Amino acid sequence: MSGSGNGGDIAAVYQLLLQVVETQNDHTRLLNEHSRVLNEHSRVLNEHSRSLDEHRDKLNEQSVAINALSRQVTEQRVVLNEHTLLLHGHDRKLDDLAYGQTSLRQTVTEYHASVIGHGVLISELDRRVRRIEDHLHLPPAA
Repeated sequence: MSGSGNGGDIAAVYQLLLQVVETQNDHTRLLNEHSRVLNEHSRVLNEHSRSLDEHRDKLNEQSVAINALSRQVTEQRVVLNEHTLLLHGHDRKLDDLAYGQTSLRQTVTEYHASVIGHGVLISELDRRVRRIEDHLHLPPAA
């Protein structure tokens, strides 16, 4: 390098080229590491995507089941309403029967009181009716 003016320049250029290669190698290693991390993230995302698909399928199955149960509840509600209407009808009939029974009991009580008030017991009345039937040659009433 003695005597030439270009020797120092070539050495400086060579030194710069070595630094560029070293920097490029560092960048390549760094990019390779980033690629490896990105690949790992892609793998994890794919797993999560599959898992989400499975959950979506299960959710769809649950939705179908819930819809079926909802239809059954609606059907049961219709049946319950029909039964409620029938029950109200029976309640009215029972109320009518209870009123009839009360009315009959009151009538029998009034009749009994009337008969006793006239001095005739029911057992005597039965005996008198039988005597009248015998006298008139009628068949027995009961």
